[in-house]
Amino acid sequence: MVIFVLIWFWELNTFLSIAWITVSKIHLTDRQRVGAVGMLIGLSGWQILNATVIVGLVYRRNWARIIELALTVFGLVLVAALVAMKQPFAPGVIYFSNAAATLLLFSRSARAWFIKPIVKLS
Repeated sequence: MVIFVLIWFWELNTFLSIAWITVSKIHLTDRQRVGAVGMLIGLSGWQILNATVIVGLVYRRNWARIIELALTVFGLVLVAALVAMKQPFAPGVIYFSNAAATLLLFSRSARAWFIKPIVKLS
């Protein structure tokens, strides 16, 4: 869980950097400002989704690890597509540590941990 939380905070830093550029005195054209606002809206949704998944993982919800797996597979497909299109993109340690943490969610001990939730939600 710690890796997911650290990655969430790293992504939050990116979000706040874009927000600062959008509202600061740095001159942006109208088109750039619209693009930045669109990015902020998309990143807000992404942050909320990831926070929800992290809470689900803490409460031992199997749906959370399934969603995390789907997001990781989607990310791998996206990375492969970017590499195939020869786009300048370097996923780096953050992405691959997230992928490794996702794989650990499906280890034998993690499977046992997710079998019995600690809190029953009505």
